[in-house]
Amino acid sequence: MSPNAEAYRALLLDHAAGASSPARQLLVETHLRLRPSARDLADALDVAGGALLERLEPEPVAARLHGAESARAPSGAPVDVLRDARALVEAALHSPAHLNWRWRAPAMREVRLPAPGATLLRLAGGRAAPKHGHAGEEVTLVLRGAYADETGRYAPGDIAFADAELDHSPYVPDGEECVCLVVTDGALRFHSLLARVANRWLA
Repeated sequence: MSPNAEAYRALLLDHAAGASSPARQLLVETHLRLRPSARDLADALDVAGGALLERLEPEPVAARLHGAESARAPSGAPVDVLRDARALVEAALHSPAHLNWRWRAPAMREVRLPAPGATLLRLAGGRAAPKHGHAGEEVTLVLRGAYADETGRYAPGDIAFADAELDHSPYVPDGEECVCLVVTDGALRFHSLLARVANRWLA
């Protein structure tokens, strides 16, 4: 199994087990909408997770916790955080021009989502994003358009994984732009001086 395949199964397994962060929960939900063929694997992992849960001995839950938990999403995220993030992702899918994009680096615009670690990125057609590395793991879901980098080409519904060992410069073909949902657990490390200064100023 390739590293990306392993990372993909781990991503879906965490989602099935309710162990995903709000940002990753949002990414997987959107991926399954865009790529229905992935639902079979997700459903199989859900069944496996349910079987494991049935083997656990139930424990009483304090009454005071019940009300608090009912106001939260399955991942533990406040419901309004995921609701607002989903609305922004929906807008990025259908009418990205209506969002309030801000400059992030040459050829890159962003909208930060209320789910911590989640960002919408808009990459200009015919341009390459500044070469950068990662302080942690980055998971990217393509919403519109396509891009290519040192690891391959990614189209709508595709998920790409990057870690601290990868330096890349995503390139978008001429004549179209690419919009992605990106989840990171560490800062990007840009190589160009302009991008580094902008990244520090906008952090």
